[in-house]
Amino acid sequence: LKLKSARDVRGRPRGTWPGASSRPGDMSDERRRPGWGILGVGNISNDFCVSLFSNGSTIAAVGARDAGRAKSFAEKFGALTSHGSYDGVVNSPGVDIVYVGTIHTTHAALARLALEAGKHVLVEKPMVVSAAEAEELVALAREKKRFLMEGMWTRFFPSVRKVREVLASGTLGEPRYVQANFGFAAPADPTSRLWDLAQAGGAMLDVGVY
Repeated sequence: LKLKSARDVRGRPRGTWPGASSRPGDMSDERRRPGWGILGVGNISNDFCVSLFSNGSTIAAVGARDAGRAKSFAEKFGALTSHGSYDGVVNSPGVDIVYVGTIHTTHAALARLALEAGKHVLVEKPMVVSAAEAEELVALAREKKRFLMEGMWTRFFPSVRKVREVLASGTLGEPRYVQANFGFAAPADPTSRLWDLAQAGGAMLDVGVY
């Protein structure tokens, strides 16, 4: 779900999401909800923040290399603060967990930055672009005793959960063969991150991970 117009799916103008004026201290819960820090303000971070608001989460900080874009994004979603750097987000005292929604080649460095700052981390898929980077991050998360996860959203789909439930029940017997197809039409632009190898482009990391 992308917010492409001046109004969201409920008809509210941008910047007036439910709870957009909330602050951790305003919440009635005995325990403060975790504060999310968002790294990157592209389409995938947009989609993720729509989901955060659907479950009443708190966006404590938003960061991008462009301070103006970070500020606009923060205002759109009612984030508490915005930063013109990623360091500002991971070092924000109101941030408990960081979401990395930047291009693939920056995932490892930004996840490392957040873990070193003592934050829990959710990294958009693919978590990294090599096994060595994955092993390094897992080791660092264990050392820091922090949660680290790849944002593989399909794992939590109700339909996927149902399939796993049916398979585990034995109703269908032992699966012997599975075939699955997934893809989409990408713009024919060799400079796009979807195609450019220098940006970890190609089908394997973008859709092959599914």
